[in-house]
Amino acid sequence: NKIAEFSHLDHLSGVMKELWLNWNKLEDTASNRDYLAKFKILETLYLADNPVSNVDDYQQMIMERVPHLKQLDGNMLRKARSSTISRPPESTQ
Repeated sequence: NKIAEFSHLDHLSGVMKELWLNWNKLEDTASNRDYLAKFKILETLYLADNPVSNVDDYQQMIMERVPHLKQLDGNMLRKARSSTISRPPESTQ
């Protein structure tokens, strides 16, 4: 395939749970990153062997755009836990 940008999938953004686009020409562009954020229930995404999959922090970038994603390129994703530092209450004495 020769797909270089995400387009013409808007009508599926609320129903598509899996998207397989391995071996294409998808680049790391602002429009591609923004387009991914449209997929509200996407759980599985395959972008392996696209130029976008070679960028630094690829997995993190995808997870920021599609936070509900469960699987990327065949790998199960862990959700980052928010770390909070608990401190004892200050003394009022």
